[in-house]
Amino acid sequence: MPSITVCQVDITQLDVDAIVNAANNHLWMGSGVAGAIKRAGGQEIEDEAVKKGPIPVGEAAVTVGGRLQAK
Repeated sequence: MPSITVCQVDITQLDVDAIVNAANNHLWMGSGVAGAIKRAGGQEIEDEAVKKGPIPVGEAAVTVGGRLQAK
């Protein structure tokens, strides 16, 4: 049976394959989780995301991880 582990951590400090963040369709990174990702990973994440937007609701854009540990 699958299991779920719940933890309260700063996701920008995790060594993971990817970090997924809900965003507006223009892919601007404002405050909250998106802002924390941008602060930790660098402006280049938002710069690349915005170049790919706008996108339809429900779609996704993949960007570099900047300074994040996420690959």
